[in-house]
Amino acid sequence: MAVQNEGSVSSEKVGSIYAEFTIKQGLIKKYSLETSNINVLKGKILFSKNITKNLVHKERFYTEHQVYNKDHTLHQILNSALKIVEYFTKGTHIFDQCKRVQLDFPEVSEIKITKKLLDNFEISRKSKSYSKVFEIARLILLNYSPDISTGNEKMLALLFDMNKLWEEYILVKLREELTDPRYEIGAQERKDFWGYNSLQPDIVINDKLKKEILIVDTKWKQPGNSSASIQDLRQMYSYNRFWNASKAVLLYPGEGGGNKFKVFCNKKDPIQHYCKMAFVNVLDHNGKLSELIGKDILEELEIHSSNLHLKENSD
Repeated sequence: MAVQNEGSVSSEKVGSIYAEFTIKQGLIKKYSLETSNINVLKGKILFSKNITKNLVHKERFYTEHQVYNKDHTLHQILNSALKIVEYFTKGTHIFDQCKRVQLDFPEVSEIKITKKLLDNFEISRKSKSYSKVFEIARLILLNYSPDISTGNEKMLALLFDMNKLWEEYILVKLREELTDPRYEIGAQERKDFWGYNSLQPDIVINDKLKKEILIVDTKWKQPGNSSASIQDLRQMYSYNRFWNASKAVLLYPGEGGGNKFKVFCNKKDPIQHYCKMAFVNVLDHNGKLSELIGKDILEELEIHSSNLHLKENSD
């Protein structure tokens, strides 16, 4: 399977990041301005408000003064995001985690969260440890808050393990498109490798007519310098050897077609093993999920089935 993308955070981690943060990091206090009608004179008197509010109650003062507590903008933003997580995760373990975090979270004021507020908010040196949890809160609010939801932020990678999602999506599309009984599609087949270690490619396609095996390993990442890593190539060679496969494909999302199968340079192999980097577009030109991705995958795998022609003619 592909190496985990550091930028993606699975749904199981959304609540735990908050929990870990509140338990290990603690919640900071900050100075903030507060306006209130109080019995003790502190800060500056807001005379117009004081006259309006305290014409009868001379013992009170309507003032603007500094307070040092946990009720500040940063916590108000995090609290708003927590409420959204609570709303959308009812009936799941994340909901339970969320409720536990809310028990430890301080009571803070409700504020109107806007995109401008989130975009302009700056993490100070004192609140640097909040960077990760603030970014998660920001994504949640921009995508799910009914007041400011735009749906344009990169939320998908936050809620799902994209490596696993990409693998399962490709498997589903392959099975939808390749219905010829001559082909058998397997997933997550495992073979012992060394000691307690095993090999497990994502997808194994068995051409029962030609008696050939094709390995597909999905990679939710962009290869550096337009080349597969040596680790990935070694992995594919191992798959080829252990499954006695003639071909293996590294399948990436995005542009970059036109690659050919290249042979692994080991003349002592009983059969020649090949590998290829392949790319398929997830979205069409309108930004929607491509309906042609199944055909595109088979084209990249260089699989030509008689059932495909029958399917096209019936359409």
